[in-house]
Amino acid sequence: MVRLVPSTAQDDALSIACTLGASDFKERVAGIRALARRSLRRADRAPLSLSLTYEPEALDEVRELMRKERTCCAFLTFDLKSSARDVVLTITAPEAAAEAADLLFDHFALNSRHPTSRRLHNMQRRHFLMLSATAGIAAAAGPAFAHNGDETIAGFDEALKSSKPVIIHVTAPWCEVCQAQKPIVAALLASPDFRTMKKFDVDFDTQKEVLARYHVQMQSTMIVYKGGKEIDRQTGQTDPAVIEALLRKAL
Repeated sequence: MVRLVPSTAQDDALSIACTLGASDFKERVAGIRALARRSLRRADRAPLSLSLTYEPEALDEVRELMRKERTCCAFLTFDLKSSARDVVLTITAPEAAAEAADLLFDHFALNSRHPTSRRLHNMQRRHFLMLSATAGIAAAAGPAFAHNGDETIAGFDEALKSSKPVIIHVTAPWCEVCQAQKPIVAALLASPDFRTMKKFDVDFDTQKEVLARYHVQMQSTMIVYKGGKEIDRQTGQTDPAVIEALLRKAL
């Protein structure tokens, strides 16, 4: 089970069923990308949907892909149309998952981001390069890791009691979005505005007890705390300005 928690109303959280574990997820993505390399003609993105056009010979494989994805990702809607010319699979995400749409669709087709997202990505990269030059990433202190094998994060409770701003960042080594987030967060924490913020990294694959305690069920999640209380969280964001705005809420 994966949950995206909208920052405006945690009680109205969107439950996103994704029953695959880390190793199964990686195997599934490898299969999807292999199919794309063999048979995918084109991928067309809208903000909340992805339309994949395959060679007609791939019909059985696409049907099997749809069957598997419906089983593990019931929150997505799948529509399959086939003809002698092609096979078209359209995948639609719910409105509440809009912020994570790129994260959800990226493994179905390379370069499947919505045009608006690609323009934003280029802007975000420029923003990050400017931020990195100003902040000096090399000066950033190393994060605290929660690899103690239980539901607690070493030093986390003490950090909350200190009244300093705190951030938890849930990542996975196979998560491309997580890897994009890391240098952005590091640059921010190295800047004067955020030098008092304490960062705790949680591994999505190995620290399930921690994830359960803090109600985190998706990698690339960031949670910020102020005055010992959670202020906000977000999942799947790689826009430096949006991440910076989240961190500022804890100051």
